[in-house]
Amino acid sequence: MVTKKIKDVVIAGGGVMGMSVAFNLTKYIAPSRICVLEPDPRYSRSASALSWASIRQQFSLSENIRLSQSSIKFIKDIDSHLGINDEDYVDINYKNGSYLFLSPQKSAHILEENIAIQKAAGVKVNRYDRQGLEAKYPYMNFEDITLGSDCGEDEGWFDPWLLLSAYKNKIRHLGVEIVQGRLHGFTPHKTASVNDIKSGKDLTIQYGKFVNATGIHAGFTNELLNAVLAPDLRFTLPVTPQRRETFNVACKRGSQQRAPDVLPAEDSNPI
Repeated sequence: MVTKKIKDVVIAGGGVMGMSVAFNLTKYIAPSRICVLEPDPRYSRSASALSWASIRQQFSLSENIRLSQSSIKFIKDIDSHLGINDEDYVDINYKNGSYLFLSPQKSAHILEENIAIQKAAGVKVNRYDRQGLEAKYPYMNFEDITLGSDCGEDEGWFDPWLLLSAYKNKIRHLGVEIVQGRLHGFTPHKTASVNDIKSGKDLTIQYGKFVNATGIHAGFTNELLNAVLAPDLRFTLPVTPQRRETFNVACKRGSQQRAPDVLPAEDSNPI
């Protein structure tokens, strides 16, 4: 027997984005009318758990800067948003730090433009020539670097597990339904077909709105939806998994302070 549910909103993906959407929607519709689908409560392959879990202000788009400025206010006052009465204070272990963007001569003009955009948006960004970089970070080699930038405030890192747990606890407390289920299709009548992993049974959820928050799998989720849409409503979502590498370096003779996250300011840098 197939279990049926009716919801105003179904959110596929229970990472930070999906949980955040659910939390914010509770301000406008009854929480019990919202359902979040997440197949893996351990988040073993989730970008939310595997990411740097950092926040920065150094972007080249003013829209991204404004989003980040709003987000840092949320993070710094997170207990007032995600705290629950009579439960522990919400702390996601935010630590202030900075990204360090570096550029050789050939792409220095790109970093100069980014710095100008950031300053216009009120970001406390610092600009360094090579001599300034060597003075600020004497344990680094800037031999082929012409220009660099870091941020004086509102950049840093936090614990992604603590943030995920805080979101999950809050929306459950509010009454949002979280289903450990895997989405495997749609019908033309706004119904999602889901495999309930706990029970092993099939589940159908009729919805008013569907939110695709499946991260690197968003393109695949979109194809499931395209399969039941009229041809003139179908569209391609160009989201696919990409390999990303992070290198941790131990500098025995360097500063005892936490070094910044270093990124290249090049044409291909997605900011």
